[in-house]
Amino acid sequence: MRGEQRSCKDGGYTLIELIVTVLISACVVAAATGFLVLGLRRYQSINQETALQTESQLTEFFLTELFQEASAFEEIDVAEFPAGGGISSAVAVTRDGREYLVVHSGTQLWYAEAAGASREEQLAAAAALPKSEKFLADYVVSFDLIPGNATFEEIVAGDGWLKIETLFSVGTKQYVSNVMIALRNGKQN
Repeated sequence: MRGEQRSCKDGGYTLIELIVTVLISACVVAAATGFLVLGLRRYQSINQETALQTESQLTEFFLTELFQEASAFEEIDVAEFPAGGGISSAVAVTRDGREYLVVHSGTQLWYAEAAGASREEQLAAAAALPKSEKFLADYVVSFDLIPGNATFEEIVAGDGWLKIETLFSVGTKQYVSNVMIALRNGKQN
């Protein structure tokens, strides 16, 4: 019996070798998954930031053009008008003999040509319009007009500047847009 030695060379793997291989493979897959999730989160974050900056720049451009050539503007107290349809703030802007409403409702900023005799009729008509036709921006949390160094009347007369502050937010990202505008149409040369 002494001369009988068993040979264990049948070409298979032992249970310990298989367990170690599975553990190493699981660690590699877990690390790769972690990197993929991290990359996806970073991509989403950058995507949100880009969306906010794009919305902000386009909105700034439109509002600057609208207000710079305005011959008059007036903040509308929307609390007085229950027919406002969820409008949180509105501004009436007169430009080129036409009156426009810039309206903040929900998370959207949109504009429409003013239709109706009274402010209440104008707000009700603007709230009834399809938002997609006159859409300016999405992700808007707040929209404020802040007179710089003068009253609104003095700014329209060309003696001051206007600050338009818009807060955009999507997901966990926020972006504040501040535009300082000096009106061109007020001063007569």
